[in-house]
Amino acid sequence: MTRTIKVYEDTVTEESLQQAESACTDELDITVTVDDLDIEEHDGSEPHAYAYAAVKAIREYGSVEPSCSGNWYCGIWYTTIDPDRNYRTGDESRYSLHLDDFTEEEQRLIHNLIA
Repeated sequence: MTRTIKVYEDTVTEESLQQAESACTDELDITVTVDDLDIEEHDGSEPHAYAYAAVKAIREYGSVEPSCSGNWYCGIWYTTIDPDRNYRTGDESRYSLHLDDFTEEEQRLIHNLIA
């Protein structure tokens, strides 16, 4: 039983800033897994177990906000608010986290936990 969160890194460098663009430099897949114990901890609810595990993984990237400030919709993603800064080079990276194969119910629960 697994789900995937796709993480896209968007980096702004001194060079890209001068060209008024940024570069999506990296893609990473985070595998979210739950087991019977996780499901049991959430009163037998597999969707709740996945939602809590996903939120934990998403929050490891820091504070995030939904891609839409309005109501939830299927396919919503989350973006880090504050960039990671490389103080040596001046590069700034933000991350977009996309719920790849979560059910609609799981996506809604994740949104409710984050928003």
